[in-house]
Amino acid sequence: MIHDTKRGETQEDLALFVGGPMSFSDTAIRLVAETIPYFAFHRISDLSDLMTLAASDTAHVRIVIVDERLAEDLQTTLPQLETKFPHAHFSLAYRDPSVAMRLIRETDRYPGSERVGFLPMNVGVDCWLSVLRLVALGQRYFPSELIDRTPEPVVPAPAPTAPEAQDVGLTVREREVLSAAAEGKQNKLIADELGVSEHTVKLHMHHIIRKLGVKNRTEATIWHLAQGASGIRQS
Repeated sequence: MIHDTKRGETQEDLALFVGGPMSFSDTAIRLVAETIPYFAFHRISDLSDLMTLAASDTAHVRIVIVDERLAEDLQTTLPQLETKFPHAHFSLAYRDPSVAMRLIRETDRYPGSERVGFLPMNVGVDCWLSVLRLVALGQRYFPSELIDRTPEPVVPAPAPTAPEAQDVGLTVREREVLSAAAEGKQNKLIADELGVSEHTVKLHMHHIIRKLGVKNRTEATIWHLAQGASGIRQS
């Protein structure tokens, strides 16, 4: 459900906060709308709601700010979001830098990762609004605290026993899900062990199947077992 803060008679550029009122309060959204009046700001509760927006709305979306509690869902749906919202920039609203760092590591290989920025939530109001002004101008904001934490890229050594495993592009979490599925674990148990929702596990499996070019979960686990696990468990 979209939480309206401003609607004109003509279609305006849209900025969407994705998360609950505990993360993005009505007061905060009104303050942003007053500070950046050339956008219509709305709150949407979940990324799944974001994906169901009509094309007449998605064409006008310029900013998508996602609460850190949805970071893992953002990671798994980012390719689809970038396709559905071709004119938008995405920002993770974070309080815990480790959550932001995890997203950086997992999406670094994505072609559209340069469209993802970061909005620190544990800063003063003036600083927070200044960052949002930059985002509204189409800038990707990357806080210095995250730059300082970003390690130098490491080029992994090739895996001679399964070179094809390096080309499928599975993320660390996707490899964990696939490994657990190959052990015969159901989605609910995998979700409990990884500390994520069952819906997130299903999204991971969907992406695994697509990346491997197989038809279903069974074929994906067969592929995993054929690799001897050596090609896809490396982090």
